[in-house]
Amino acid sequence: MNHQSVAAIGQQVQSDWFLAAVACAFLFLLAKTFNSHRDRVYNPTLVSKFWDAFEKMEERKRAAAASACIDFLKVGDWGKVKEPERIEDVLDFLEDLGFNLKHKQMSIQLIHHHFDHWIRMYLQACESYISDYRKKEPTRWEHCGFLRRETDALEAERSNKLPEQIVLSKDDLLKYLAEEAGQAESNSSIVQA
Repeated sequence: MNHQSVAAIGQQVQSDWFLAAVACAFLFLLAKTFNSHRDRVYNPTLVSKFWDAFEKMEERKRAAAASACIDFLKVGDWGKVKEPERIEDVLDFLEDLGFNLKHKQMSIQLIHHHFDHWIRMYLQACESYISDYRKKEPTRWEHCGFLRRETDALEAERSNKLPEQIVLSKDDLLKYLAEEAGQAESNSSIVQA
């Protein structure tokens, strides 16, 4: 073996080591980026802040929103509901959840785990209110529909049903809203109706 052959083999080994080192560095950075994204999306810190905000939302605002929904379900027309805007604080909160979900700041699993009950309850009851309002202001509560579709899809998948099959019955909706409004006992006749 001559000196040139040894030098060529040495250069090839150096080149292979360099390529291997670059590939390892790339894979390391790719894994680190993936883990960072996963940790950010599945980290309960942000969803915990939302939960605290929802829990600290003035109790009367959530109760008032639930009462407005009950009033709507009784008469079937938001135009006949006294102060229908009582629901807007809760819808604004749900809009923020939907925005953060759409922009991958939180995972659907975390949002579903913490808020599915309220998402389904309020957004189902307020569907026509949102639709009517968006005719005037198209971007208002634009992420609420996305939020509901995504949580409904996950709930349907987990319960082996179609999304249309997980819609709350009117009786269940009234019952849950009455509980939220703190009126479970006083509205027991509504639930029975």
